[in-house]
Amino acid sequence: MTAGGRAVSARRVRRIGSVVGVFALWTLVTHLELVSPLFLPSPDRVVRRGISMWAEGTLQEHVLASLSRIVKGFTLGSVVGVGLGALVAEFATVRRMVRPVVELLRPLPGLAWVPLAIVWFGIAEAGKIFVIFYGTFYPAFTNTVDGIQRVNPRVVSCARTLGAGPLRVFRAVLLPAAMPSILTGLSIGMGLAFSFLVAAELVAATSGLGWMIGNGRRFFRTDEIVLGMVLIALLGYVFITGIVKLRRYVLRWQGE
Repeated sequence: MTAGGRAVSARRVRRIGSVVGVFALWTLVTHLELVSPLFLPSPDRVVRRGISMWAEGTLQEHVLASLSRIVKGFTLGSVVGVGLGALVAEFATVRRMVRPVVELLRPLPGLAWVPLAIVWFGIAEAGKIFVIFYGTFYPAFTNTVDGIQRVNPRVVSCARTLGAGPLRVFRAVLLPAAMPSILTGLSIGMGLAFSFLVAAELVAATSGLGWMIGNGRRFFRTDEIVLGMVLIALLGYVFITGIVKLRRYVLRWQGE
């Protein structure tokens, strides 16, 4: 095995070890009842609750509802963020029109939009998708603008000298060079999307993992609360890991 392969294996072992360590500590604390089971359920109790909800069909319903909102909100926020970011980075007129509005709204956290989204959309899907869209948009937009503006102007000038038109310059020069920054923005946006999903579902939903956590709080079902938290963490990890792997694949020509 090469030195690089050994380093990757060591990192993987450390990651797995840390997860196993946390799980073992959780099991030990709950089985020794160092914390009341009323406040921190044991892992086996959480698993039993998950099996019960799966048999009832409610767990699948909540997972699919949350996944649908994440995919729609994240996709919309990413497409608009990257597209508008590219226009702002390339055209001064668009930059003068759009940048002030974007910068004005930037300090507003996505959670601040939840009450207004409820007023506008009620508990309809559009409200939750809007909140996720807002959380995803800014990382995608900011990183796209930054990535394109960091491209060496000499490279762009050389491409134009060789006869490349604006569209070809964007597709063959600007987009590949800005891709690391864009994909980083999408990775950040995915993490934020799950945070805003939970916030929106806690207050304006009748299904979803966030709603499930809120329902567990109302009835003091801590096993249901922890189950929802674990599922959100796992789904978030899978989605973010997927973006990281996509980045490595897309940028393999850069040796990343």
